[in-house]
Amino acid sequence: MQPIGESKSININGIDIKTSATTSDFLYGSYEDSTKYEHAMPYRYILPVNYDSSKEYPILMYLHGAGRRGNDNENQLNNPKPLFDRLLSEENINKYPCIIVAPQCPEGEQWVDTPWGKGTYKVSEVPVSDELSMAKDIILDFENRFSVDTDRVI
Repeated sequence: MQPIGESKSININGIDIKTSATTSDFLYGSYEDSTKYEHAMPYRYILPVNYDSSKEYPILMYLHGAGRRGNDNENQLNNPKPLFDRLLSEENINKYPCIIVAPQCPEGEQWVDTPWGKGTYKVSEVPVSDELSMAKDIILDFENRFSVDTDRVI
């Protein structure tokens, strides 16, 4: 498995072809809709190696834990190193091409609007937070901008 921080590529006839990726390969984005939300949401994303707009790709959205909140658009990728090592490995990045999106929840906000100490709750009884709603809107935005298999969004 190729560690994060060391992209791997091969050179064929003078052309470098990426065979694995790292979190430093993630691009920066920000979603904003001032008609619905009071703030923008930063996110990072990566397209499949050799992205081809004539093919449809699944989207994998990574929602970080509470310790990665903020607005630096970096911290959401800093902790789950084993997860990203595996997702971006040479074997998986070529075998399971997908679009990976990692939004960053702002400090002081939560993906789910329920008190931390409450314990268990029923999802059907908790209103959707603005942050989770924005994450869903980011997916819709990607469906409009990229070639996405809308039956495979996770």
